[in-house]
Amino acid sequence: WQPRRTIIFASWDAEEPGIMGSYEFAEDFMTALKHKAVAYINMDSAAGGIEMLKMRSTPNFISLLYDAAMKTSSPKPPYKNMYEFWIGAEKEYNKIDYKLPPVQLIGSGSDYTAFLNEIGISCVDFAYKTDYGTYPVYHTQYDTYHWLSTFGDVDFTYHKYLGDFAARTILALANDAILPLSASDYAHKVRQLTLTLLEKNREAISDMGLDIYGMMKLTQDFVDAASKFQDHIENYSNATDDYGLQLRNINDKLMLLDRQFIHEPGLPGRPSFRHLIFAPSSTDTYAGSAFPGVGDELSKGDDGSTQKQLGLVTSKLEAVIRSINPEQSFF
Repeated sequence: WQPRRTIIFASWDAEEPGIMGSYEFAEDFMTALKHKAVAYINMDSAAGGIEMLKMRSTPNFISLLYDAAMKTSSPKPPYKNMYEFWIGAEKEYNKIDYKLPPVQLIGSGSDYTAFLNEIGISCVDFAYKTDYGTYPVYHTQYDTYHWLSTFGDVDFTYHKYLGDFAARTILALANDAILPLSASDYAHKVRQLTLTLLEKNREAISDMGLDIYGMMKLTQDFVDAASKFQDHIENYSNATDDYGLQLRNINDKLMLLDRQFIHEPGLPGRPSFRHLIFAPSSTDTYAGSAFPGVGDELSKGDDGSTQKQLGLVTSKLEAVIRSINPEQSFF
């Protein structure tokens, strides 16, 4: 057996001094990665706690993660699988009764940074978390194998099950005839984040006389277009390799979705961050933020620059909507 798509395993050097190893790799092989890379899966401080899951990803991963979690056993009773553990532990420790397991926006501070923010490769970060913040020996001289095997995850149970969860995700990405990435999940998340942007900044948007309603309409158009694209994909759910050209066209659209939100000059004052929808916050590089260029310029009160960023986002949305039209082909 061999997978349909190549799987590359990497262990990066010099993450703490500046995410150097992964950045050098991404820059050295940028042309090949732009054209061929399907996704990037990250595990950094994966066992930084054993109480809850901490999942961060681009939105097109969400359904795939839920499916893989359903198929992965839970590291902790009484939960039967990782999906139940994921949602149940949040209720147990944080007293939050989520309807669906939470997937956070992806930011920076780890090795997925270059892949997402410079190239536009869809990313997911697998980790556990504690119920009290960062695990106590994080970034100290006591952050060692001895501490981990004695106190952190004594019999490596949590490592095993997170590895199983990640492996199932990787297997689906590497071997499914149609990539298990969801344009529909992506579109719904972008729509939700646009509504949040408007709600949180309604007064500033009004005071600055900004036109955000064109973007609002486009996000709904994105949702509608993604739904039609998903219906089109379903027509090929049982397709064999005889439909190679049709499958390639679908997979290219799914693979290149995040690439289309890349703005080569980068965000204002941050040229190495090029993704217009998801990037780290300008005030907290670990945290993810939505529409970072718009948000940064709004906070400065610069109406001209903010309107320019809104225009860049709307032009990218228009391009994505055209690209996922089932009648539009990349060939």
